[in-house]
Amino acid sequence: MGQKYSRPEPCYHGYGDQPPAKRPCICRRRSSGLILPRGSKPDLFPHYQRPKQRRESFPFIYVLLYTPHHDNTIRTMSVGQRSILDTIAAEGVHFALWSSIMSVGGGLGEIFVNHDARMHIAGEHAIPELLEAHKRSKYLTNLMLLVSGVSGALAYQQTKDNYWLIGSGLMLAGIPYCALVEYPVAEQLKFLTLDAKSEKARTLLASWGGIQLGKLALAVGGATIFYWFARR
Repeated sequence: MGQKYSRPEPCYHGYGDQPPAKRPCICRRRSSGLILPRGSKPDLFPHYQRPKQRRESFPFIYVLLYTPHHDNTIRTMSVGQRSILDTIAAEGVHFALWSSIMSVGGGLGEIFVNHDARMHIAGEHAIPELLEAHKRSKYLTNLMLLVSGVSGALAYQQTKDNYWLIGSGLMLAGIPYCALVEYPVAEQLKFLTLDAKSEKARTLLASWGGIQLGKLALAVGGATIFYWFARR
């Protein structure tokens, strides 16, 4: 009862957020020999700083960043990614071959089936049918050309044969061909829908077959190169 102690500096060791004026620091009490309050536990490490709250809130990140196996984890992920890329590159020959064959088949169907049928019907029916067919098929056609070109580049990375780059260039050339040659003709035909019997509309409708023939020639060239060197 007669012991006195000076008011400690603000310290929260062992008491959480309780004001230090009412409950002084445990380390001061332990040094002064005072009896601890009932129910309280002494802080064996009063000056130990707890880890940041960020580590406690995200234990998975804490384990990933502060374990000795972190380097092995990164190394394993990089090896796994490399194996996936190697697998894709190894299958590039098959992707290039089959996607180019599909592009050739689509071009043959457009020229000898769809366009041939349009030339035997009235212009007021042929032009809307052409525009609707082009609207639906342009995305799939460009996708096949893109897949074939990229797969040819991957096949070159695997085989180191320059002819795969030539075939890839022919397939990828079909994409700007569609944008610069095919698309402007389709846009002109949109404005001639109401004047489908005019001479200009008939000329543009007839030129559509030649445009598709040029795109088919690019696809046939790329597919031929792919098929020839895939057999080697």
